Amino acid sequence: MIIKKMNEEIVLELLDDMFEIISNNMKSIYDTKNTIEEDYKIWKNSMLQELKNQNKRWIGAFIDNNLIGYFLYRVENTTVYLDEIELKPERQGDKITFISLMKELFNETKIKDNYQVKLYVNSNNKKSQHIVSKLGFKEYLKTKNGIKYNTSFSSLKNKINNYH
Repeated sequence: MIIKKMNEEIVLELLDDMFEIISNNMKSIYDTKNTIEEDYKIWKNSMLQELKNQNKRWIGAFIDNNLIGYFLYRVENTTVYLDEIELKPERQGDKITFISLMKELFNETKIKDNYQVKLYVNSNNKKSQHIVSKLGFKEYLKTKNGIKYNTSFSSLKNKINNYH
């Protein structure tokens, strides 16, 4: 497996693959009531807007040049927002792909140990809720459709480095 940062050119090239991963994952979590074509159009427009965000970073996991997972994050002031972590269903639970993507975050020299790390999990995504709790994230806000969590960057590094 190869983990690498993805620039705009790579992201644009992989939009279809990324959508396939997220749409497969979301089927069991949230019904948008849209057609797959409508969801793709909405998601693609959102991703094209995200590419304009200078704070956004994209990381991909690849086997034989095929995308098996990806991770989007952004750094704003002293907070790291984990915006999207998506793995192909057959890679979920292998502990290798997820951990490898997360460890790439530790190579970001801009992020300091005292930074906060925040993320949002859909209320129906029990698997992700379990994982983020296991990684030391604490719930700080419930919304209509999900839960917001946070932890410190140093705590996350420690949990990831000792994750089994």
